[in-house]
Amino acid sequence: MTAECIGDATGKRRIRKLQDRITHIDEQIVELQDKKEIMISEIRELKEGK
Repeated sequence: MTAECIGDATGKRRIRKLQDRITHIDEQIVELQDKKEIMISEIRELKEGK
């Protein structure tokens, strides 16, 4: 393999790794938003005396 080819493979691996990390972060954001909504709902219920 040429140095350019090795660099290209490393770059592609890095891109794939970063894209996987972005997907993971997006999943965490959705999970945290769900938890936030549950907490907001619980606060509303407590304020209403339920």
